[in-house]
Amino acid sequence: MTISPDTLILQVRGEVANVPIQYVDDHQVYSEIKSALMFVDGIVKEGVDEKIVREAVIKLSAYYVYVNYTAMAEVALGELPRTAYIQLEVKRQKALTFLRMISGVPLNANLTVDVELLRKSKAVAGMTGASVMGDE
Repeated sequence: MTISPDTLILQVRGEVANVPIQYVDDHQVYSEIKSALMFVDGIVKEGVDEKIVREAVIKLSAYYVYVNYTAMAEVALGELPRTAYIQLEVKRQKALTFLRMISGVPLNANLTVDVELLRKSKAVAGMTGASVMGDE
């Protein structure tokens, strides 16, 4: 599956349309898309529809961009807009929803791999071999 980060910039910008452009430029959006792609590539299970993977990358990128915005806005403005925390939570929930749809590993609510639950999972191995039944 090949998703190019530059093809997602407009969609991610659409997800964070309320963020003033002076706080987040296209280079930062591109960088967050690359980070989201790396994470998604590490957790996606085989055979997932690329459309869903793209949407997961967009939602996760939007969350990352919004986290960056809140950090920069707090420094620049001294405080965040009232709705910033609500927006951050909504973006995190959207990302988590899509990530859980594509993930082959358990995820925490904070968008990280649940290593403890992963360790508790039992590995299942299997292989194919010659049949013991004859052709009759």
